Amino acid sequence: MIPAYYINLERSKLRRAHIEEMARSVNMPITRVEAVDGQSIDQMKGHKTEWCNALRRHLTLSEIACFKSHREAWKMICENEGEFGVIFEDDIYLSTSITGFLKASTLREIDMDIIKIDKATRKKVKLGPRVRVVNGISVSPLLSQHMGCGGYILSKRCAARLLENTRSIKVPVDYVLFGSKDYSLPNLKVMQANPALCIHSQFSKYNFLPPEAERSVLDLERFESIKSQKKHVNVKISFAKICKEISRPIKRFVLNIKRTSSSLVSEEKWQKIGFVK
Repeated sequence: MIPAYYINLERSKLRRAHIEEMARSVNMPITRVEAVDGQSIDQMKGHKTEWCNALRRHLTLSEIACFKSHREAWKMICENEGEFGVIFEDDIYLSTSITGFLKASTLREIDMDIIKIDKATRKKVKLGPRVRVVNGISVSPLLSQHMGCGGYILSKRCAARLLENTRSIKVPVDYVLFGSKDYSLPNLKVMQANPALCIHSQFSKYNFLPPEAERSVLDLERFESIKSQKKHVNVKISFAKICKEISRPIKRFVLNIKRTSSSLVSEEKWQKIGFVK
């Protein structure tokens, strides 16, 4: 089985207990990566919030710290003897199918840099033709955005490329891995596992985190940043704006028709990502 890592803040002890118990329940050895704390003056010394064109707001310190935390995990993959590593955040639920999937011998047969193994949306994502089935889990090219970094497999060569090309942090980490082509590395081969092998708490019907578990500061800061940015936008109610709002559902309907039609004549499909415990 390939090495597994999870990212966790020192103060998030209940989340640590949760993810370690999850790993034990599926017989998966896992190593903790101490997360960079966006609230720590010492750890964030020299960092300032950067304007992010993709988000049209400033990155929060917690978003920068999150990116730095994933970079620490990438370093550990590069330092390990294996060819791959799998990285988890500490607020996910693991499928019992995960250990059968995490075999280096199987992964060597897949031409990939990253396999996203989490479900982080309720919307459909665009997948290319299936390239492999591992223990009933399909692996296909990910051809659209599917944000979130709850769980992903990374090749060592890709980890090295990411470290080299992300010394300067301009966007959140999931934009680089699973977002717009404007921010990802050139020729990055990103795959998606379906059904997913882990799921974020906010997209799951299961209440698996302890009720008293630490709430993500990243989410809180992001919400405040978005709210603050909206206050500075001069909102003008105009005829053009009203027309835009009225046309929104019509455009969404037309887009769904186009996607359905495209799926009928192409091997590229818009699909919902499933998850099975």
